[in-house]
Amino acid sequence: MNFDLLSMKKRSILVMKKSSVYLMSLLRAVLQIIGIVLVIRVMNLHINWLIPVYIIVILLLGLFKLGFIGSMIKQAHEKKTGFLDIFAGFYKKPLKAVVSIIIKQFILFLGFLLLYIPGIFAFYRLRFFYYELMKEDKTIMQCLKESNDLMKGNCIELLKIDLSFIGWYLLNLITLNIASIYVKPFTTITYVEYYEYLKGKKAMLGKE
Repeated sequence: MNFDLLSMKKRSILVMKKSSVYLMSLLRAVLQIIGIVLVIRVMNLHINWLIPVYIIVILLLGLFKLGFIGSMIKQAHEKKTGFLDIFAGFYKKPLKAVVSIIIKQFILFLGFLLLYIPGIFAFYRLRFFYYELMKEDKTIMQCLKESNDLMKGNCIELLKIDLSFIGWYLLNLITLNIASIYVKPFTTITYVEYYEYLKGKKAMLGKE
């Protein structure tokens, strides 16, 4: 089972021809901009309000991110999706979703607190944590373990994929997030393709 990034990107473009992808991406972009504005406003709040409001904003953005990832997984598998799928984090086991976001953010915070290298390591090991949550019916700990297992020996490969998107990320930055309407589904679906590739490779190795 060979890794073929070009084929993954080509398939992502084919999947993106569905109009619902752009509708959900547009909503995600608008919500993200609102989130950024709120974070900026939070910085001007009194210290007593700063942390709780910041946590609420992070949780809300995390829930929308879960819904977006879930909808892109459905799109990649050519399953029927609806506009409300992006809100799946709010109605599909919301308590589990909130706890998962808190755990991931805490691990990343702790990792980056310990001189960045552990944070980068944790960031890549947890990369497919949300994908597992939205696709598989597993516990939080099982999803954490599966993401960690999938990334063993594959962090550099995923880093190469990230670097291949640098031009798109710069375009998104220059256009003040407007380009994300196209860029975000393109990158996310490509990551879904890679996630499925790793799942398939793990399954094949398990049979040997």
